[in-house]
Amino acid sequence: MNNELKEYLDSFIEKFLSLKEVKQYLSLKSEIENSNEIKELSSQVAKAQKDLALSLGKSSYQDKKKEYEQIKLTYDTHPLITNFNVIKEEISSLVNELVLNLKK
Repeated sequence: MNNELKEYLDSFIEKFLSLKEVKQYLSLKSEIENSNEIKELSSQVAKAQKDLALSLGKSSYQDKKKEYEQIKLTYDTHPLITNFNVIKEEISSLVNELVLNLKK
């Protein structure tokens, strides 16, 4: 690879990683990965989803659906998850903007 190009890309990556939004994203991602509470909620969501799937066509389906929706709502509205999703959208917009500028 051309040294000039490599230096440009290294500089670009360094600047991108130093953006406030990217730092927040990486910090929240790390917090989520290390949160026992989020791991437990995620496990509960997966179990409720499996129970819901197994209840298809059975009389317990509506109860399992309500249970799944309640657990999923608890997960989705957890402050770490909410903040992560917001910042993830901001990062996605930044990346899309970069891609559009590259195409010009």
